[in-house]
Amino acid sequence: SGWLQRLLPNARDHARHMIEQGTPARWPSMATREPTALAVSPKTLMRSNSTPICYRPMKSGEQAAVADFVLRVFAEFVGPLYSQEGIAQFKKFACAGALADRFRAGNLFLLAESGQRIIGVIEVRQHSHVGLLFVEKSFQRKGIARELLGRSVEICRKRNPDIQRITVNSSPNAVAAYQKIGFKAVEEEQLQNGMRFVPMELTLENNGSNRRVKSADAC
Repeated sequence: SGWLQRLLPNARDHARHMIEQGTPARWPSMATREPTALAVSPKTLMRSNSTPICYRPMKSGEQAAVADFVLRVFAEFVGPLYSQEGIAQFKKFACAGALADRFRAGNLFLLAESGQRIIGVIEVRQHSHVGLLFVEKSFQRKGIARELLGRSVEICRKRNPDIQRITVNSSPNAVAAYQKIGFKAVEEEQLQNGMRFVPMELTLENNGSNRRVKSADAC
């Protein structure tokens, strides 16, 4: 480049002068040049350094880790809306033993992971009802719940092609999130055994697919 061509003659003259004077030559330092700004935005750097999110079925023996995750997220977002009776009922429903029983009965469990850490889980029973859908706080509003649901629908339609809808009993604070995915409330909020929920359903397209976020990495 032009600056390099200008630098070399000056450097040679400098070295020749130092030799004639008996002084060791010191080459001009390139470090004196102003550094070039890195033309990468912070968001780009964040994306390049982020751990990919993987989706996979739950394996036998992972029920305790999944239960711990579900109960932790439940306590943060849903528990404050429930009575003590409702909290106790949900803990029975989501404990490791209950998950193991439903896993053996054929319920579908899919996990979302970042690295080796569980950040999301969905459970679907009878190929048509969402029993659990939880995403860690720091990963919410990133399309993970939609991806978990979309992958579950694909699996359920392969197992039972006649499925026309997916239902869920949404906690009151999750209604808006389910609406964004495509669910609609079919009844008013209900209270059962201390647990508050709104019955909702998602009508599937004829080909069984619904609009999803971009496909994510699979484990």
